[in-house]
Amino acid sequence: MIKQVAKRTPKPQVKDVVHPRIQAAASAAIFLLRESPLTAQKVAMAAYASKERTSQLWKSIGEENVQKTKDRIATVQAADIGRLVRFLNGDPRGVVLLTIHLGSYFLGILRLVQALQRRRFLFLRRSQTMKTSLETKAFAQIESLGIEFSVVHSGIRGVHQIARGLRDGAIVVMLYDLPSAWGSTIAVDLLGTTVNWVRGPYFLASRSNAWMVPFFCIEKAEQHTLVIGRLSEFSSEHSRNLERLPSVAQRFVDAASQAIRAYPEQWHHWNLMGEMTQDSKTPPKERTFEQAL
Repeated sequence: MIKQVAKRTPKPQVKDVVHPRIQAAASAAIFLLRESPLTAQKVAMAAYASKERTSQLWKSIGEENVQKTKDRIATVQAADIGRLVRFLNGDPRGVVLLTIHLGSYFLGILRLVQALQRRRFLFLRRSQTMKTSLETKAFAQIESLGIEFSVVHSGIRGVHQIARGLRDGAIVVMLYDLPSAWGSTIAVDLLGTTVNWVRGPYFLASRSNAWMVPFFCIEKAEQHTLVIGRLSEFSSEHSRNLERLPSVAQRFVDAASQAIRAYPEQWHHWNLMGEMTQDSKTPPKERTFEQAL
């Protein structure tokens, strides 16, 4: 008698689970970069990995000793930083340092802050919904480097604090690739598509007679390079006329577009393009603040 052997049902192949953020990022990359789905997904996955490295950096800085943090900052190559420091040290006005969530932007912030720490205070503006325990440890470590700063929350009170700081010659670091969830926005052109990015940095700089300086920190083969806008691009807006804001904002978004196009795999906010392309709505509190300021 022939013994029948039960056929084994083949196990279904487990497909890689793609994070929803990566899916959204890939869709945005297909549309904006005109890339194939395969290339766009590679870009999205690399960008997600870059974002995770930045999150890990926050954690590492909060847990390591001061010398280790100094060594990290020293790895950032910044060929133009001396020129920037000399330029800003020769002017008493406040400074808004503008960057986007691209590459190792947090290391770039630390490198600039360290170079300019003898001149002014630093205000860091953040959302109250961020991981405060992670930030608290990292900020404590930054303070141990001898950098004097204040952490400013979003909202009318925080914005007023930033405005006063700028008028007193403070340095403010702001990230400007953010949709309306972070405040009132302004319509700009990003990679040929109209998006709505926060307008707070330009509004505050123009009302506070402050300089605005764009910068980006790029990752290359485990090296970090700080790219600072040219001196000709440093702009001080004196007018209280809000009609000038769109042209000012577009100037900095153009710089962001160039960085994103050159290093698409390092931009962390591909997944937010859906929110960025939605209609801009100014919260009532934002309008009240603008009228008061």
